[in-house]
Order: sequence, then C-alpha cells, then structure tokens
Amino acid sequence: MKHDVQYTLTPSGEHFDGVLGGVQWYAPDPDAPLRLTFSFPDENAEYIFDDDTGYSETYSPEPLQPGFQALPNDYKALARKALFEISQIANIEFVETTDSPDVDIRIAVTSFNDNDVAAFAYFPYPIAESTENAPLTPMAFSGDIWLVDDWIHSPLYDSEFISVFSHEVGHALGLAHSHEGGEPDTPFATTTLPGAQDYYRYSAMSYNWLPDGQNESDAQYLTEAATLMPEDIAALHYLYGPPQDRDDDVYVLHAPYEWDLNGAYADLAESLNAAYHEYPSGYVSIVDAGGENTLIINQNNPLTLTLEPDSWLDTGGGYQLQGYRDPNLYLAEGTQIYRLITGAGDDQLTGTFSGNHIQSNGGNDHIWGGTGHDIIEAGSGDDVTYYRGGNDSILGGDGQDTLEIEATDSFGLYKFFTANDELRLLNLLTAEQIQLDSVETLNWGTMTLGSAQLFADIKQYNAELIIPGDAPALAEASILSPGLDHGLATAEQAQLYRTYLGAMGRAPDQSGFEWWYETQQAQSLSGSIIAGYFIDSPEFIALADQSRDGAVSNPEFLAHVYTNVFGREADAEGYAWWLNELDSRAQSQADAFHLMAQSDEFVLLTAGNIYNWPLL
Repeated sequence: MKHDVQYTLTPSGEHFDGVLGGVQWYAPDPDAPLRLTFSFPDENAEYIFDDDTGYSETYSPEPLQPGFQALPNDYKALARKALFEISQIANIEFVETTDSPDVDIRIAVTSFNDNDVAAFAYFPYPIAESTENAPLTPMAFSGDIWLVDDWIHSPLYDSEFISVFSHEVGHALGLAHSHEGGEPDTPFATTTLPGAQDYYRYSAMSYNWLPDGQNESDAQYLTEAATLMPEDIAALHYLYGPPQDRDDDVYVLHAPYEWDLNGAYADLAESLNAAYHEYPSGYVSIVDAGGENTLIINQNNPLTLTLEPDSWLDTGGGYQLQGYRDPNLYLAEGTQIYRLITGAGDDQLTGTFSGNHIQSNGGNDHIWGGTGHDIIEAGSGDDVTYYRGGNDSILGGDGQDTLEIEATDSFGLYKFFTANDELRLLNLLTAEQIQLDSVETLNWGTMTLGSAQLFADIKQYNAELIIPGDAPALAEASILSPGLDHGLATAEQAQLYRTYLGAMGRAPDQSGFEWWYETQQAQSLSGSIIAGYFIDSPEFIALADQSRDGAVSNPEFLAHVYTNVFGREADAEGYAWWLNELDSRAQSQADAFHLMAQSDEFVLLTAGNIYNWPLL
C-alpha cells in the first residue's frame, strides 16, 4: 500500500499558499523525515484499474495507456539526481525500490499526449473526503509521474529534463500550478501567487518566464528553474518540515551549456567527503541546514556576490530585459556558504561575518572578508582585499595585489613581524592577526606601504643579533616612525609606550599610561627601572612563567621576549649571548628588557603603533 495521505486544512497566510494543492502525504511529525518510495516501472509493470480508486478501466484520457514504457537509463540517473536535490531542501527521504503498485512515486513513459505537454503527475489524492488531520488511504495513482514519449525522445538538454521533472515531483508532493489554484473544496482552490512572483524565479510550478507585465519578445535572455524555488520550498517546509541534513556539501552552478565534463568538481567534493550538487545556468535555490559548504560559480563573467543567507545573487542565469539582469541564485535563510570559488571575471565578492574561504582565480577582483577568520586566495590579476576583522590569511597570487584596511582602523594598532616567511600584522587591541603572502601594497586610508620592502626590512633586522649597546635615545627616528617628528609623542613617551607594549603584549589603557608617564617624570626614573616594574608585574609573570612556579627564569624570560615580543624564533648566537649576560648577572632582566624594547628591531615592529600610539 502506498503511504497514507491527508488534506491540507489550514492556509498559512503567506504567498506560498498559491502553490499548495490542498492534499499531501501524511506527515504528522515535522521532526521525522517523510519517507517516500519511488520506482521505474517497465512495460510489464502492474497498475491498479478501478474507476473509483485507481486508473480507468477503459483507458479514458489519462497517461496510463497500452504500450507504456520504462524510462531510459540516462534519464533514470537524472531523475534520481533531481529527487536527491529535492530531498535536500525539505524533510523528505526518497528511497528507490522494486516496482509494485504499492510504491509511492512511480516514474514511467507514456505515449499519451494531451495538449502537447511534456509530462503529467498526480497529486497524493485521498480516496475519501475528510475535514480532520487524519491519515487517509490514497488513490492508486497518487504520486505517479508520466513522461511523454515524444518529448523524451526529442533532442533534450539534461537541464530541460531536470526542470520539467522537478516540476512534476512538486505535483507528486502536493504542489499546484502557481496560476491555477489547488483542489476544489479545499482552502486553496482559488489561491494563486501574486503576478510579480508568478514566474520561474520564485516557483518551478509556474508557467511563466517573466513576471506579470513584462513581454517575452522584449527579453534578451530567458531561462527556467533548475530547482524548486523559494515559494515551492516554503510550501514543502510548511507541509513536511525543513531539511535536517547537516553534512558538508559542494554546490556547482555552471555557465550556460557547461557541465563538469571531466569530473573535477565531483572529485573535489569526494576529497572533501561532501555531497555533490551540480546545476545548469538558470534559477537555482540552495537550502542547507549546516555543514562546511562550498559554492563554485563555473563561469568567467564578472560577478557581484554577497554570501549572506536569505539573499539573491546574480550569476547571469536570470532573465535579461532592457538592461536589467534578474538575480537567479537564492541562498535560503540559514544557508551558510563557507568556501566560494569563482572564475576569471573581474569579481566583487563579499563574505559573511562567520568566516569564509574565497578563491577568486583570474580577473581584477575586489574581495571583502567579514569579521570572521577568512582565507582569501585572490589568484591572478590585480586584486584588492578589504580587511574587516578576524584572523585572516591573504594570498595575493600573481599581479599587483593590495590589502585595504579601513582608515578608522588605525595604522598604529598594528605590530609587524614575520613568521614562516610570511609578513604578519598583529592588532594589539584585538590580538587578531593578518597573514600576507604575495600582497604588494598595504593601505590605511591615505597611508600606503610597500609590503615587499617592509618584509625585507623586518627580515634584515631578524637576521641581526640583538646585542647590547647604547639604547637609542632617539629610537623614534628609526625607520617607519616619522610620526614622532610630527609632534605626536615625545621620545620619553615613545620609549615608555614600547616598554609597556613589549611587556604586556597590548596597548596601554590611557589612565595607566598617563600614571606611569607622570610617575617617571616626577621621580626621574630610568628606563631600566620602569622595565623592572613591568616585568615584575603579575600580568607579565602570567604571560612568561611557563613552568607556573610564580617566577620567570632567564630561559623563560628570553623565550617570551623572542616569541611574543619580537615574534620570531631566537637566533642561537644572540640567545646564547643574552643568556650568559643574565646568568652571570652582568645584566638584570630589567636592563635586558629595556635594551630590547628600545632596539631597532622592536622600533621597527612597533613603528605603526608609535605613529598613532593608540590607547585603550
């Protein structure tokens, strides 16, 4: 026996009522998936003939006719693919099984052709009427889908088959044509979609290429729905619940007449242990309940994309009319795309605030990350990446690439250092890092730095030994600290700021900095004495005391300074020299820290901070 059915008794009051047919498969528990079987009957299949509960015994005008056939194997594969896609957008599970009259959705080919249509499908009809939300016995043909022989054997694009077949599955699940209304004697008998939404962008159950009021003859490009669309999806969620799958997925949207012919994208999905979804150019909806998801736009036209859930994207697959291009890709509410891969166009790409991996390949691209932890691979071309927060890794690739940091995000907030042959920027207020590779220019509003020269300068200083000498009394005159010459800070303020920054690993709070500066001036305290106060503080000890014994040994002190202050591994000769100085008590930790904090290396690393010397 087929799955029980029921009447849909209560309208939602939303637009999607316009595609509800008034009948559905029985689904009392929205948290449990609706499990429907499907099969592909052949010419020997058994159908139930009963004028009251099944097919007509006289073969009256309906799809079941003598000489019906099995669906060709290549179309069976496409049908399975379409059913899989629909199972991903609603809480429905389709299970292929051996054919019998008890199978819920039976898919076959008919010679019947009424009104030159491509296919037919039956609603999940109950035998009896009911005004209660109760399981009812279905008609024998409920859910059956018939594809017309003449259409199946005509030259047919895969995308056309999937579009038509998905429409028919919508009927088999209880969705009506968006312009006709639902079953008589149901609350949906006269309910239709508004004219502005009655076209393929909003419903695969529509017959329209364009919204009401537009003329097809004026359009430069027309396209159909490659999946069920937002109103259909909302209707299925209302009937059966939203999807529960939270696995990783790879979604590929192709340019017109393009497919993954060599299997590269499918291989990528397999390597990620992710489900694979492939769509032709057209109207497409992506509904995803979770997981780390990848979206690939396989085309080389310029793209402007924002990955926010519940938004429309324009990939060139919508209708085009009088200079207007209709957005065609819908990211449903709650759908998170982590990784985005685009082609060789000049793209403008915007990530989300939850972190993204964006690969823009060719073209001169503009890429905005969010406040999450982003990986940006800009590819070839002259690209600009806009930093908006988070621990980001930015690979510029070929071309002249630029990192833009908002002017309000002060140059002085950042400490520069190198690690693993990469230039890194550390935000001293948030502790967030930016890793840069093959990025030629850094911009802060009106300030521009050449990152290659900056990287080379830092590498040069890192290669030199840090050995004692006269602490530079005017260290602020060193490389990249011109701001001090402009009266932004005195030499004493700059040295105190560097000592605080090096010891605590953060910008000073304003009241604390002012207290230390006033105390130093009032008592004529030397830099070494001030350094001693800082490294004896509980905050510094908590940072440097690796053994957690309440004291900072000389090896712990040096490890902390090299790793967390200079941001690099210690060079063997310099480390040995300093350790001998400390162990022999030729210098105290306070003396050593003062000299290191005012060294040319640390001056270089903190030049941006002294330029504006931000305070918390």
